Formats: sequence, structure tokens, C-alpha cells
Amino acid sequence: MKTYPLDSSVSATFVSDGAGSSIARAQIGPTVFGIKWHVQSVATQTTSDRSEFGSSQLLVYQDTETPSRFLYGSFNADGDVASGGETALETLSKLVLVWTQGNIGSIATATIRGTVEDSR
Repeated sequence: MKTYPLDSSVSATFVSDGAGSSIARAQIGPTVFGIKWHVQSVATQTTSDRSEFGSSQLLVYQDTETPSRFLYGSFNADGDVASGGETALETLSKLVLVWTQGNIGSIATATIRGTVEDSR
């Protein structure tokens, strides 16, 4: 079995949430059988300037956006790191990233860091 650093990114664009605010969603995880991610942190950045909704927030879930699958988050998604212990993601499992309160049209980016376990 081999291990190597995990450093992968995903981005999404803020759109109206239909309730007077904004939201951006993205998913990321291992897609090759025999690969397992050990996620240690999620660094987040947005291009939002806070003028429309204030500071952006990030919520991180495992596999589905539901309270029982919530892992951790950040109340300042503009240059913060969210973490809460190691999260193991098997093949086809994923992190669901949900940003709120960004200017519509701005970009939210998350960089996932940890280790990759390759048992192929």
C-alpha cells in the first residue's frame, strides 16, 4: 500500500438561494476504486467582498447535505481552515461543501488536504 499527500481543490459560484441570500455547492472525493482519502483540513477562500451579505460561511458534510452528516465548518470562509479531526473517505464517498452569504457571481474555493491511501 502506498500513501501520498492529498491536495485537491474544488470551486463553485454563488447563486441566489431564492430566499434573499446566496449559496454555492460543490462535491469532491475519491473516484478510483482502491483509493481512500484521509482528510485533515479544508482551506476555504472566496472572491466575495462582503458588501452584499457580510462574511461567507462554509459547512462541510459527508456524502449528503443533512444535519446528521455535518462534519465541520467555518463562520469566516474568506481565508479560513475548517477541520475537526480526520475524516476517512472511501471510494465514491464525498465531501459536500456548502458556502452561504457570498456576493452573487463570486467564486468559492476549497482545498482539501490530508493523505491518500492507495491499495491498488
